[in-house]
Order: sequence, then structure tokens, then C-alpha cells
Amino acid sequence: MGDVGRDVYDIKAERVTFEVSRDQPLTQPAQPPQYPTTTATNLNSWMGRSASLGNAFFGREPQMAALAEALEQRRAVVLSGGAGTGKSRLAAEYTHRHVTRGFWTAAGETVDRTLAALAPLLGVLVEGRNEEEVTGEVQRTLPNLPAGALWVIDNLANIELVNGLANAAGPL
Repeated sequence: MGDVGRDVYDIKAERVTFEVSRDQPLTQPAQPPQYPTTTATNLNSWMGRSASLGNAFFGREPQMAALAEALEQRRAVVLSGGAGTGKSRLAAEYTHRHVTRGFWTAAGETVDRTLAALAPLLGVLVEGRNEEEVTGEVQRTLPNLPAGALWVIDNLANIELVNGLANAAGPL
């Protein structure tokens, strides 16, 4: 797919088979990580993100390096590929290893619905307000977030929304 838009780069996800011996169980962290409630100044809302596979996540170093390089050079990166190819897993592992501040949300059918999904994580009041009011406040809040924050939008079915989301998200 290559360049999707001026600041959007696409990395093709590849199917990788993970083999784990039945005699060697996956190691789990001593305690699950605790994620505090997010406000515009406290960016640690990875609710919805898969737990890290730790050492059981292997064989994807080239994709992990390509993702890191793409995020250093561009505002938005799209991981694309067929169902079950590990796009969400790759994004989740990347955020576990490299990103300390950010958000994980599911995509909506439109730019506004996707922005609205971010509202509760930013502390934007949703109840009793229409979508336009909510997305407007989300867009006014985003420029105040610290540099380096990452927003992962999972399961974006319509690639045509990427540029609209990148424009609406501003510096995020």
C-alpha cells in the first residue's frame, strides 16, 4: 500500500506462527499492571490493549523495528493486513516495550465516532452532549497533551478515515 497520505505510512503485517511448548508455560507478570484513570495530564490509559506476551513474543523484531522507525518519521502509521495476521498484537507489544504515555481505543465507523471514543479517556464529559460537542472538546484537548503521546486505534475498518483522523488529532 505504501504512502496512504502525506504523513501516513503503511506497514504490512505478516502472519507469524508462535510455537509454545506445553511443558513450558507462558510466564505471567507477578502482578498485572495498574493503569490509573486518564486525564489530559495523566496519559496512561491502555484499557483494551492486550497484555504483553513478554518473551513469548518473538520473530517479529523486523516489524517492531520498522514500526519504531515509521513512528519516528511520521505522525500516523497504519498496520494493515488480513484478519488474524497479528496487527493488534504487534501494536500492543510495541506500546508495552516503547511507549509510556498514550491511549488505546476501538475505531468508530466515522472520524467523529472514533474521536468520541477518546473522550472518556481525556476526561471529556459525554453524558447529555451531542457527538459534535464531544468531538469538538476532544479536538480542543488534544493539543494540550504532552509530546510523545500515542493513540492506537484498533480495528479501523475504513482506511479512508486515516487522514481525517490524523488531521483531527492534531499533534497526537
